[in-house]
Amino acid sequence: MKILGRIGTFLSILILLTFCHSYSHSTGEQSFTKGTEYAAQGKFEQAMEEFRKVSKDDPYYQLTERALNVIEDVRDQEVESKMAVHLFRGMAGVLKKQWDQAIKECNKAIDMNPGHPVAYYYRGNAYHNKDQYHKAISDYNETIAVDSRFAMAYFLRGHAYQDIGQVDQAISDFSKAVEIDPRDDVAYARRGDCYRDKGQYDEAISDYTKAIGINPRDAWA
Repeated sequence: MKILGRIGTFLSILILLTFCHSYSHSTGEQSFTKGTEYAAQGKFEQAMEEFRKVSKDDPYYQLTERALNVIEDVRDQEVESKMAVHLFRGMAGVLKKQWDQAIKECNKAIDMNPGHPVAYYYRGNAYHNKDQYHKAISDYNETIAVDSRFAMAYFLRGHAYQDIGQVDQAISDFSKAVEIDPRDDVAYARRGDCYRDKGQYDEAISDYTKAIGINPRDAWA
């Protein structure tokens, strides 16, 4: 049983590393990071310039669009600039892997605007990385309740379900993620893992094949 536990931990680490690798070497990473840093300082015009450099085929595009929407809401006075600064500070904390700081800033943003999906998403991301899976799932639930087309929220909720062994729920969320974003090779690969764990090897092979077709450099698939 100890060996199996170690294998499970090792596989979880590999999954996380694969996810980070796939999403950290995109052309939009630098612009997304710079944009987040500018916005965290309240420099929204500079942030918009950086965010607009992220192309539609980049993995960061979906998150960039939501960041731009936050800034537009500030311009339209639908969101307080102070709340947006806290939100972007929370985003910056996630990017820097400063999980407690990210949670603290997202809490402030949520206190000021309890219905904002992006704040819950990034707080969920921080909880997820602290292995507080149920808190993460709760925050992803809040994100999806407000924005049912937030593909990354479905993906990460599926990942959290997978981490706690709720494979069927994970498959459901990965399926929703690829329904919204059919080019998400990582979601196909993670769903393939779930099918593999259930012994449904034909389905697993099919999903790994789809992932490789989208991204031939997806080593995990």
